Amino acid sequence: MGFLKNLFGKKSSQPSPTSTQPSLVEPPVSNPPKITTPPKTTNEALLKEVIQIAKEIPEPDVISDELTSISIPSSVGDTLVHKIDDYVAQDPKNIDMYLVKHSVLSLMLRGQDAQEALDKATSINPHHIDVDLAKNMMSTWGMFPKWGENITTLPNNIRSYIQTKPMLVVRDGLSLGLAVFNVVNPSEFPMGFSPSIPSKWEPVFSKTPMGAIVAHYTVFADNPSDPYRNEKFLNISTGDTLTTMSGRKIVERLSYVRGCYIIFTDGYRILYNKFYVPDSRTRQAWDNTVRQTLAYHEYVGANEFKQGYSWHMNHFQLSNIKI
Repeated sequence: MGFLKNLFGKKSSQPSPTSTQPSLVEPPVSNPPKITTPPKTTNEALLKEVIQIAKEIPEPDVISDELTSISIPSSVGDTLVHKIDDYVAQDPKNIDMYLVKHSVLSLMLRGQDAQEALDKATSINPHHIDVDLAKNMMSTWGMFPKWGENITTLPNNIRSYIQTKPMLVVRDGLSLGLAVFNVVNPSEFPMGFSPSIPSKWEPVFSKTPMGAIVAHYTVFADNPSDPYRNEKFLNISTGDTLTTMSGRKIVERLSYVRGCYIIFTDGYRILYNKFYVPDSRTRQAWDNTVRQTLAYHEYVGANEFKQGYSWHMNHFQLSNIKI
């Protein structure tokens, strides 16, 4: 793999043939009852509708932390907002619904209605990462690309973005999730990219002499005795403006997600696309990284960040990251 490879029952009893007992014959049933699955609850049906309509919200042409203009057809936006209102009437503590509503209304330039939705979300959890970001006018749900395991071709907006930043905040249903992209040469993977091949993603908090950083590792067990490992880094320093896709906020988001998408790409081709849910040990590593990051309150400039990750690469054993 080159540098990244190293781096980065019983049978039923039968009656006796001499038995003289008459056999019992069930009368024929002309119309046997149908076996049906129980109907979905109203909430489940509404949730399905909301998710389906939300998929119709356009995506940004360019991925950016800056507030952007996305044209949402009023028929789609209004329908989604109405369905969300129907849902929260039965589940008034669903913060994701209010955050999506806020984002859509903001993009439709309905500021007062958007603020009311954000106020509702704030009353549920004023410390939620996306409540905080929305209050500070950072990018919200509708400003990110959607993602799922069914996507087989890399959209142009994502392809452009991951050339320099391998981690991306994405729409994952009605919440924001994380996707980790690995741009690779398929010829270096003779075993291919079967979805059955195990993979994992793990972050590591590293206190370097130049300041703290977070290293993160994608492991792909194409060859269990020598798995592919990819090493990347996040700058977690505090700054004047912490955007949705800043390293510190990406790490903080780990507390809000069940897992992350691990993707391997070659050009526009998606070779591997799997939602990874960490086991208990790796989940503990996620939680520890979040805790250490949020306790770190120093500024690390661009030069110190580069020197820091170079120091980490020279002092950290990749073999510590197990599949």
